[in-house]
Amino acid sequence: MNTSKKLTALLSKAGIRQTKVTILGIYVHIDSYSKYDDKLQHMLTSAGFTVLSAKNINHLDGYKGYRISAKLK
Repeated sequence: MNTSKKLTALLSKAGIRQTKVTILGIYVHIDSYSKYDDKLQHMLTSAGFTVLSAKNINHLDGYKGYRISAKLK
């Protein structure tokens, strides 16, 4: 099981619905829903990540919705 699938399973266990999880080296992008913002921010910062952005907009890759991006410290 790769790390994206592991994080997807962890988020599901925590009750956080997501549409896509991408891990690129020390960066993580989670496409989810804005109602989970507090849970996601808390989970990521507790795990040692710095949240770079959390926006509910149209993104450059065509995704329309909430995305949180973070970097491992």
